[in-house]
Amino acid sequence: MGGNTELLLDIAPDELRRLGVSVEKVRLSMHEIKPCTECRYCVGRGSCRIDYGMSSVLIPKLLSADIVVASPLYFNNVSSYVKLFMDRACCIRGKLRNKVGEALWLGGATGSSQP
Repeated sequence: MGGNTELLLDIAPDELRRLGVSVEKVRLSMHEIKPCTECRYCVGRGSCRIDYGMSSVLIPKLLSADIVVASPLYFNNVSSYVKLFMDRACCIRGKLRNKVGEALWLGGATGSSQP
């Protein structure tokens, strides 16, 4: 929180609000998201058996709005919170048609001086 990714993510909402769009920032790190167990309960049901964080709070938000997902890159991958979010959002595949989505991944150097 408070890093470069969040600084960049704050630019878009300010512009969207100026255009009259309602914006809500949701920090995944503030929600308890249990990992997917690949039980396959969601296949054909469109809901997840695990009723923590994603099912009760984040999935309804995701279905009702367009979304921007932002993450710093850790070890050349998205943060563990975003990975959990992506895995658990599998239960709503096909329900995001006609939604606007954007991904913002931000990486930096590892401290070496090599290009």
